[in-house]
Amino acid sequence: MAYRFNDPRDGYSAGGDTYNPKTDVVISRVDETGKLLGAFWYSHYFGVSIRMHVSSFAPNWCTREFLWLAFDYPFNQLGVSKVLGFIRSDNYFVSNFARKLGFVYEAEVKDVFPNGASLIILGMKKQECRWLHYSPKGIKRNE
Repeated sequence: MAYRFNDPRDGYSAGGDTYNPKTDVVISRVDETGKLLGAFWYSHYFGVSIRMHVSSFAPNWCTREFLWLAFDYPFNQLGVSKVLGFIRSDNYFVSNFARKLGFVYEAEVKDVFPNGASLIILGMKKQECRWLHYSPKGIKRNE
């Protein structure tokens, strides 16, 4: 398994038509053949915060090492103090995944989607991120 950084093909696969290669960044996990297994992509960087998106295409795509990488980028490389996630209220799988990662409820915007679902905004502050304490074995950190 390997990682790929900022490949627009992965961004379009993970984010579809909302991915913007001029402003967004994507970090992908791929198999030996280069097939996309999952990705974290980032948009709406405001200096102190950034929005994180998650896409998965295969089981077991998300490892502790990949999570360290996914949170090291915004918190340590960009220096943001908060990462945000936007989730449909009826997307229980993603909501549970985000909460297991450590995201907490911030706000709800009601009646955003045609079926009446709300938009849930979750956030994580750097000091609350347990993934930054993990020591990756297969990735070298630039100090």
